Amino acid sequence: MAESTRDAVWDMMPGRKASRVSVTSAFNDVADVDQWPAMLDWLLDQNVRFRRAIEAVGGIGSLI
Repeated sequence: MAESTRDAVWDMMPGRKASRVSVTSAFNDVADVDQWPAMLDWLLDQNVRFRRAIEAVGGIGSLI
């Protein structure tokens, strides 16, 4: 299965008021219906990890 996650990428987007954090799954084909349960599990896990990381630095308010 292609469920492993690559490292998060933080794009500071110099010159802008925003930045971007992204992760990319190793899934190859979003149309592969048989992989949907694993894809959803991966997505939910990433959401939990991201929320925990934000909370660990004081929440979203501390980042604005």
